Amino acid sequence: MKNLTVRRAVAFIIDYALFCVAFTLVGMVGFFLILRIGEDDHNMIFTLGFIQIAVGMVLLWGYFFMLDCNAKYDFGKQITRIVILSYHQKFSLSMAIKHSFLKVLAGMIWPISFVYYFIRHKMIYDEYLGITIIEEDISW
Repeated sequence: MKNLTVRRAVAFIIDYALFCVAFTLVGMVGFFLILRIGEDDHNMIFTLGFIQIAVGMVLLWGYFFMLDCNAKYDFGKQITRIVILSYHQKFSLSMAIKHSFLKVLAGMIWPISFVYYFIRHKMIYDEYLGITIIEEDISW
């Protein structure tokens, strides 16, 4: 297993875990409000719960987009000391939009993308976006 492959996976897990903790804390408040509003209306509870999931997916895309645009906020990549480049350059705005969108889609089919990643040492969308991973030299 390539060192950078594992480090990229760990960086993703760290970033995703941070998002999940924040979304769970905020989502719990939203969930209790949904239960309170729709007390006996199960269809309303289902609908509002589904909307909450959809909002979560949009927020996840926005979170990944923010991390692609602002590397200083990407704790996963900072901890694992990697940089992801597109065609050997930092992400442009349009590339960040594409990368974050494809990252969320790959997360939706995570069993397939997980197996593909660890067999091929790249994500399904890496060739399309010209993705390369380099080790970052950080002087603390």
